[in-house]
Amino acid sequence: MNDKLLQQILEELQKMNQRIDTLEEGMNSRFDELKDSLSRKHVENIKADELILQSQKETLARLDDIERGMYRLEKIELRQNRTTAKVDELEADVTLLRDKLQN
Repeated sequence: MNDKLLQQILEELQKMNQRIDTLEEGMNSRFDELKDSLSRKHVENIKADELILQSQKETLARLDDIERGMYRLEKIELRQNRTTAKVDELEADVTLLRDKLQN
């Protein structure tokens, strides 16, 4: 009787070990699937980050171009204002000389 009981216990232990092995295989398989999925997602995120970074660099370059263009426009406007002021002075001088010549 003890041998039979011992045999049943060993069989139950063996079945439990098989279930544990099956459970472990399933868990390892699922872990590998999750790891692969996360790795793919990580790669996708890296690619997305690189695209965002490239877009940011392009945007900053365009902003630099706009800033330089605005600076050039300001310089042109200053020169134009100085030229206009000088032309106004010359016109006033011409008017004075004309008036003097007519008198």
